[in-house]
Amino acid sequence: MKSIKKALNLIRNVMPKNINFKKIYFSAVIYTICELAILFVFSYIGIDIAFKKESIPLFIIVVSIVCFIQLTSNITYMIAFKNGNKMTKDINIEVRRKLFKKVMDLDKEYHNNHPTGATMNTVIGDVEMISEGFFWPSLYIVIQSVNIIVCFIICLFINYKLSMILVLSAIPVYFLSSYFLKRGAKIDDKRREIRKRKLSHINDSVMGIRTIKTLNLEKKSYQEYKAINKENYKYNLKREYNYQYLWRLIELISNIAIAALFYFSYKEYISLSISYGSIYLFFTLFDKCIYSVGGLANNIDSIEEVLLSAEKVEKLLNKEPMIKDRENINLNPEKLKGEIEFKNVTFKYPKGEQVLTDFNLKINPKTKVALVGRTGSGKSTIASLIYRFYEPTAGEILFDGKDYLELPQAFIRKNIGFILQDALLFDDTIINNIRYGKREASLEEVKEVCKKIGLDEFVEKMENKYDTRVGEGGLMLSNGQKQLIAFARVLLTNPDIIILDEATSSIDSLYEQLIQNCINVHFKDKTCIFIAHRLSTIKDVDNIIYIDKGKIIEEGNHISLMNKKGKYYNLYMSQFYNKLLNEQLGMEVNYGQ
Repeated sequence: MKSIKKALNLIRNVMPKNINFKKIYFSAVIYTICELAILFVFSYIGIDIAFKKESIPLFIIVVSIVCFIQLTSNITYMIAFKNGNKMTKDINIEVRRKLFKKVMDLDKEYHNNHPTGATMNTVIGDVEMISEGFFWPSLYIVIQSVNIIVCFIICLFINYKLSMILVLSAIPVYFLSSYFLKRGAKIDDKRREIRKRKLSHINDSVMGIRTIKTLNLEKKSYQEYKAINKENYKYNLKREYNYQYLWRLIELISNIAIAALFYFSYKEYISLSISYGSIYLFFTLFDKCIYSVGGLANNIDSIEEVLLSAEKVEKLLNKEPMIKDRENINLNPEKLKGEIEFKNVTFKYPKGEQVLTDFNLKINPKTKVALVGRTGSGKSTIASLIYRFYEPTAGEILFDGKDYLELPQAFIRKNIGFILQDALLFDDTIINNIRYGKREASLEEVKEVCKKIGLDEFVEKMENKYDTRVGEGGLMLSNGQKQLIAFARVLLTNPDIIILDEATSSIDSLYEQLIQNCINVHFKDKTCIFIAHRLSTIKDVDNIIYIDKGKIIEEGNHISLMNKKGKYYNLYMSQFYNKLLNEQLGMEVNYGQ
């Protein structure tokens, strides 16, 4: 009963609302009754009347009736099969579409705390399990239930004494099925766990292929994958053996019961209380009923397995993002001027420590501000709050004097350009990567942007120019080229505020100079926020803010802070001497690490 309730909840909460199972189940019931009707007609009219009387006309009538019923049976089965196939595909497409949209809508906090492999497993594997694994077992449950009920009722009418053998046989079949299926459920739990590990390992290995190769771990990664596959193979065998043992035992019980039936049905036939046609029908129905009991338990177990996947899908579908737009929000606010203010902002990560406490900061429009400090001081947290990846635990963040919670997320992100240290490119062409944030941009617009930042020179040298594919993650390009594409992407969208999170720390001096020129020339009328470890890149900004443990320790331009000889001075000088030392040793150092 618990499984039935779960199945009903599954249909209501996970399945698309327009899916109608009733028509298909009704076709399945008609099909099952037709199959039983053929046996009934052949036994009573065919064997007991036509064959007994040796009547050719009656025999022709029997064959005609059987053919008609068989045709009806085939038609109803094909209707159920065709509609079932269409339905499973509809379920697959619709549920996967809803899940993908949900994954896209969920915020950064969810993706930070949920492995990509597990999410992929839910969107791909669990949806596949629901669409394929729910409908067909449920259809066969309907067929087998009708078989059991109708077969038993007919057997009772044929001979209630012989029906007791059916009951006595069905009881151990049911309990054996339950026992072996519980064992199978434990094996399936292990198989699901291994499948999840396998998907995660494949995802991590493909995404981290550069690291694997640089550490010479290809063989070790392959051996780990091989070990997971071997374990998966072992549990697949266990599952097959488990179900083979079950069906062999059911077959044994069936054979013992049939032997008993032969003996008792012969006595009933001799005493003239049962006809030859009734014996044939009873034996056929008996066999169908016994195997339907075993099949019913098997399919109920399949439904249980589907419900585990459904719970994960339902859990993901019901997951609400932490960051939501308020109701009745103005969807078309005025263009941002670029003023940002933190007023008494306190922030604590949902599963972490408090980073900011009563934090206050004001950034004037069209100014360049740099946030500097040791790792973990709160710089990236401030950027994430501005971009509204997170919201303050307490206090306010104002854009142009207005609470930014009154603005739509889409508006904020459209008007803020975020350039990270590692530019993410998609496995697509250069032009499509550049216009990713503005899909309607023309080739001329893209070329104009590329000329502004000096990107067009290397693009024009490539064989397919702007139609050159960059590979997954931009593997075909250098770090500097990828970063220039990221800058072009932001410049094309023309946002009012630019956040640069270590945007030049991992590239060479040539590309750094191109990017610096782009910032100075094309971002001069925008509010720019730099998060920098390499202090030599932010000497010319309007305001440098030194942050330590979520608090502003020092503030001013480069000259004033150097004259102050405080925290900023010490950090700058340590980098300067480290750089000088490494240059003398003929080494290069990456201060972004």
